[in-house]
Amino acid sequence: MKRLLAFALVALLMASLASATGLTVTQLKVEPMGTWKVATAAILFDSIYPTGGEALTAATLGLTKIDFVMVTPDSTGAAGYNFGYASAKLWCGGLENTLAIDPASFDVAASGAAETLAINVPSTNGAIAFEEMDAGTDLSAVKVRVMAFGK
Repeated sequence: MKRLLAFALVALLMASLASATGLTVTQLKVEPMGTWKVATAAILFDSIYPTGGEALTAATLGLTKIDFVMVTPDSTGAAGYNFGYASAKLWCGGLENTLAIDPASFDVAASGAAETLAINVPSTNGAIAFEEMDAGTDLSAVKVRVMAFGK
């Protein structure tokens, strides 16, 4: 009975921590791995993305310290994810610029039996960069999986 009560209290605490962050965090498991603990969770963003990212603390994941985080998409909706270790925030981003490609500018050259299509995409700085989502963006359909290593 005491274990059941303790489990219920932990579940309530985890639910309140998850809702306080603006993320819906579903803890999948916390397992020992050598001197670390590995926490896995499914995370759903909310409808109002804040500047600087959503808070994701070690306690929310069932850890006391986060050493390393991997984030993978579980749905569409954003091009990239990052975790700020100093800020303990989960960052969501997209492509900096939308590229428009004019089909008339394609250069197609015959090379033996195969054709080669060369597309040159101009860029102001030589790269396409990721930038943070705009504050207030509705990401309520964006789901990610997180694996965190820590203590």
